[in-house]
Amino acid sequence: MKRIALIEATPRRRKPLHPIGLLKIASMLRAQGAQPTLYRDRLPPRGEKLEEIWISTLFTFDLGRALAITKEALKRCEMVRVGGISASLLPERFEQLGARVYRGLLDSAEEHAPAWDLLDESPIYTATHTSRGCSRRCGFCLVPILEGKIRARPQWEQDLAPGARILQLWDNNFLAQPIREIRRVTDRLRALQEEGRISSVDFNQGLDARFLTEQKADLLEGLHIDWIRFALDSSAVIPAYQRATKWMLDRGFRQHNCYVLYNFEDDPEDFYLRLRVSVDIMEREHRAGRIARIAVFPMRYAPILRADERREHLDPGWTREELRGFLILKNAASANRATISTFGGDHLSALDEFRFWFGDTPQEFRRLLRYPGIRALAQRRKAALRALRRGARGSQITPFLRKVARDGTASR
Repeated sequence: MKRIALIEATPRRRKPLHPIGLLKIASMLRAQGAQPTLYRDRLPPRGEKLEEIWISTLFTFDLGRALAITKEALKRCEMVRVGGISASLLPERFEQLGARVYRGLLDSAEEHAPAWDLLDESPIYTATHTSRGCSRRCGFCLVPILEGKIRARPQWEQDLAPGARILQLWDNNFLAQPIREIRRVTDRLRALQEEGRISSVDFNQGLDARFLTEQKADLLEGLHIDWIRFALDSSAVIPAYQRATKWMLDRGFRQHNCYVLYNFEDDPEDFYLRLRVSVDIMEREHRAGRIARIAVFPMRYAPILRADERREHLDPGWTREELRGFLILKNAASANRATISTFGGDHLSALDEFRFWFGDTPQEFRRLLRYPGIRALAQRRKAALRALRRGARGSQITPFLRKVARDGTASR
């Protein structure tokens, strides 16, 4: 029996998700009579006899690690196959080492269900694609290169892990499908909910607000979706985003996550406007007596066709000083250093909190990013906000925030 090691080359801290591609390859290899073993972010022990090693790669900014693992694997085994995102986008880097590269999706593995039993632990969620590909060709995205045009994947239910009731859908553009396909999938999702096989659904890669219609929103209504995920990749998407968010809020989906791309064909002032849209929506809902929580997830662009391991890419609209300034502000304003969750609370509105951290106008935001003492200012503001939440009354908040935002002090 052929023994094959399957290696996930991406550091788990970057992608703590199930390696679905490798698990499908494992099932394919088993069907061919091979014996696969999964290794996550590490190589097999030295001396282990293997006929082949298969390596999956992810982001190009992790290319150095993937190349190092491939180079070491070639010392231990004559046949090393590499696939995934980095290998598909930059195949020559792996071929120069002597590895065999597979570009794009491995269609023969797509037909198989994941070998969930290879995981060290029972999966707490299950994941699948109900479709592959995308109908758009965005300059920052690799999906059209790797997967091509959008197409349905009817066999998606075979991927579900036994016992895992949280379902993540990894479709790249679920709403771009014909309405009949969306209806077919949402009908099955409702049936799975009613049968108790799944408790919640997460469109993990986000929904394209430009493709949402009220008819499609009706099809999503009733699904147990904890977070509605949209994206604001450019200011041109703002009207569609505002419309789509309203439709989903009207249907009872009160928790949203908005991915906001920056450092790609934009500048800080354009970025500020896209950050603020979600806060203005929360403010509108609050004034109408409704709760809406929209966590804003800034996503810094990294090139997809070259390795940028030190994340040094700089768009012409930005300066390095401005990128650094935003990172400092974001880390101070965010509890988890990922999302900007300006939900307000303790007599503080979401809009007040956003203005406190990022300014009243796009121009003020840009001046903040360029402020020489931005790190010290961010820490003073963080301390001031903490003190305010401990003891201030509602009537004190607005003048206090304005004073701190103006001079950075924490005194009252």
